Amino acid sequence: MNNIVITFENNVKKEYPKGVKLKEIIDSVKENYSYEIVCGKYKNQILGLEDAINKSGVLKLYDITSIQGNKIYEKGLMLLFEVSALKVLGNNIKIKIKHPVGKGIYFEIDKKVTEENLKEIKEVMKQKVVKVSLKDKIVSLGYSLLRYLFLFMVLTFAFPKLLKHIKTRYVYNKFGDYLTTSGVGVLGMFMFPIIAILLLISNIGVSVGLIMFVLYIILIYMTTIVSGYVLGNLIGIKLFKKELYK
Repeated sequence: MNNIVITFENNVKKEYPKGVKLKEIIDSVKENYSYEIVCGKYKNQILGLEDAINKSGVLKLYDITSIQGNKIYEKGLMLLFEVSALKVLGNNIKIKIKHPVGKGIYFEIDKKVTEENLKEIKEVMKQKVVKVSLKDKIVSLGYSLLRYLFLFMVLTFAFPKLLKHIKTRYVYNKFGDYLTTSGVGVLGMFMFPIIAILLLISNIGVSVGLIMFVLYIILIYMTTIVSGYVLGNLIGIKLFKKELYK
């Protein structure tokens, strides 16, 4: 059997491939959590994001507001600081972690640290965090592209007339036409929610404002579909010298 069943705290069960990593499970359920998830507890063991699960069982997830999650998040920050400080100040220094101070941690370093050193350490910490998040974003983007590819396949077979209408209406021959349409779309994306918020605040158009928010969400999804279709068609023309959608 290549799949396992993970049971969450709310008794919801989800099926995953054997050997699934904790970070992959988190990606599939993170919309149900208000804060960032940093670790999990499985069969009385704390799991890191890269740890794999090979058997079915109960999984408890901890976000940064939980005691366990906050401790791990804090230790991660301390490790990040130590690695960054060693890079800036040199590998021959000694760093001692003493005790919490308010919402921070008190460190002792056997070397004089200037304000410029602190700025450099902070910058190195930011760079290391950005590198990790960028990798996650690329992976997430890949999954999103696959989902949209599947969506376009379904639309192609289910609504051929709709795609033909999109092609007729939004596939242009001049680059300037694309800029004009994009400019109008961007302006609408900013103005639409602003008008809806003003209506909600005014108390005279609450229902209209709520309807506009719902329409705004629907329009975002529709815009994504149309944009993906048009871009795919343009890429097909440029790379393969033929239209991908006819």
